[in-house]
Amino acid sequence: MDVFLRKRSASWRLERVIWLALALALVLSCQPRQQVQVEQAAPLDFPQFDPQPVVHPLWSHNASIYEVNVRQYSPGGTFAEFEKHLPRLKEMGVDILWFMPVHPIGEEQRKGTLGSYYSVKDYYGVNPEFGTLDEFRALVERIHDMGMYVLIDWVANHSAWDNDLTRTNPDWYIRDVHGRFVPPVADWSDVIDLNFNAPGLWYYMADAMRFWVEDVGIDGFRCDVAGMVPLEFWNYLRVELNEVKPVFMLAEWESPEAHDFAFDMTYAWGLHHLMTKIAKGMAPASGIGAYLAEDARRYPGSAYRMNFTSNHDENSWNGTVYERMGDGAVTMAVLAATLPGMPLVYSGQEAGLSHRLEFFEKDEIRWREHVLADFYARLLDLKKENRALWNGDMGGSVTWLHTTNDAGVFAFLREKEGDRVFVILNLSRQEQIVTLEGDAHHGGYRNVLDGEAVTLDELTSFALEPWDFRVLAASTPGRGLLPFRPTEGAMGILATWMTGSFSSAEQAEADTNYFDIRLEMHPIWRHLEDSYWLYVEQALATHLDEPYGQRVYRLSRQADGSIRSDVYTIPDPVRFVGAWKESDQLGELTPDDLAIKPGCAIILKRTAGTGFEGGTVGVGCLSELRGAAYATSEIKVTSNRIESWDRGFDSEGNQVWGPVYGGYVFKKTKVSR
Repeated sequence: MDVFLRKRSASWRLERVIWLALALALVLSCQPRQQVQVEQAAPLDFPQFDPQPVVHPLWSHNASIYEVNVRQYSPGGTFAEFEKHLPRLKEMGVDILWFMPVHPIGEEQRKGTLGSYYSVKDYYGVNPEFGTLDEFRALVERIHDMGMYVLIDWVANHSAWDNDLTRTNPDWYIRDVHGRFVPPVADWSDVIDLNFNAPGLWYYMADAMRFWVEDVGIDGFRCDVAGMVPLEFWNYLRVELNEVKPVFMLAEWESPEAHDFAFDMTYAWGLHHLMTKIAKGMAPASGIGAYLAEDARRYPGSAYRMNFTSNHDENSWNGTVYERMGDGAVTMAVLAATLPGMPLVYSGQEAGLSHRLEFFEKDEIRWREHVLADFYARLLDLKKENRALWNGDMGGSVTWLHTTNDAGVFAFLREKEGDRVFVILNLSRQEQIVTLEGDAHHGGYRNVLDGEAVTLDELTSFALEPWDFRVLAASTPGRGLLPFRPTEGAMGILATWMTGSFSSAEQAEADTNYFDIRLEMHPIWRHLEDSYWLYVEQALATHLDEPYGQRVYRLSRQADGSIRSDVYTIPDPVRFVGAWKESDQLGELTPDDLAIKPGCAIILKRTAGTGFEGGTVGVGCLSELRGAAYATSEIKVTSNRIESWDRGFDSEGNQVWGPVYGGYVFKKTKVSR
């Protein structure tokens, strides 16, 4: 289908959807049902938008994810009862909580007593078995207060038979030759297929999802069977949601192109199936190396891949992790947590979940003290603290370390900016005694699971029991800090939007009054608690090695809710040219080295849900450039662009430098490293 590249406002969308619903209601009230001709309603156009490259929220760079099955989590299966587990999950190192669908479940054609979570009766509602919408809002707020984030499962492809949309907008559904609603898959008899050839459905679905981000406060979505919905819709949705705040999007799909404009993360099904085969003796350990090479070839380096040994589908339909992977289950969990990608833990895995949870009935998880709780805590903590394991291109690539038995043992090394993780696993049912080729792994480490110091050298050999493993780590002091601390509110959003690589090339090509300028803005001093600091470098595209501007911004929150961006100069800035490419080079710089530019602070305020605007105050920002007496700046920031209008004026208020008709438009080309 055609999607045109121009965006309409949210209010326009809502007005059109409401108008269509009213028109249909009028038709329904005036004619017998069998005579309704829904195509008589004035047609909507598909949304017009500008796709934007995916920029991962900074808090996701070293995050792990946990799937919450509310129904089976506690005796009552409620939000209130789940909330009691939050301190334990925080202690375990969980960053993202993915809730299986929280919506009311359809009753018509329901499967079992309680029905499938994925049969959605109301996209704006909450399953009363779990609690109320206000209770879920409070739960989201509590999770944010603890420095964690919330995704909810979203079922865009199909709905329950008794969803109100079947009555108000029946043309939004696929029909058979007899005009009857149909399931998307024969076995999914409790749901019916939505029709994304209907433009009105795009607006409705995007508005509903925006409600959960804007009104309820969630941080993104896990999108069920995402590949059964047009990718253009997800590209459009990402633009809409990013107007509210940087969101995180997980696709239950595995297409590389999903990462271009829509999704942060996709399912690593290939790895999951390979681990299952290896556990059953149907594939050699060396298959992991082949898989990694193919995955790196197909997916961009920035793509997040979700690694898992279990989830709600695998557990309920294909068997527990112990049924599928046997004695290799824990070993495969080590792989999932240390290979490139984000590890998933499913509800109850930390308690050794060893039975298939019923999908349509109440079947409470049997919580118990278990050694896996500490096991997961240590692995997730390593993920958080050691840069080698960070997600996407924020982490280190894999160096496959060949052994004297690659068929039974897989060993690898990951390194990033001084951090190292060495992993060796016996992926067989036999004891293995192996040595490693080369010296890339040589050095001192600590054993992640027992804390002992370990040195690897040319004399080192490994005696590994069946399914045994070692996870060794080394870190450079001061490394392993968050890109930005977990934060909520406007300042965290602004900091995320302002980081990355920006270009005015598009504007320069369209208007010769503007130059092609490259702007680099990257976080430094991430451990400082009081504010956000950004190193800034500005250069002509033709002279990237000779920037004409280097400075540091400090973002801080003001008492009135506005955000202040102070500007600092750098002593001997030439020695830091290009330092944003390797953050260790900026380690020589400290806040005490900087000199503030008085009167040049920019005060920014959040606009109506779409960005930030502001500028300098008064004429106190002194400038001598081209005879100027002072300078002013006007700034607009959205999720993927910065508009900056810097001008100089003489003492009589005449402009002497800077653009005359408007500021520079810098579009984000890459997220910060």
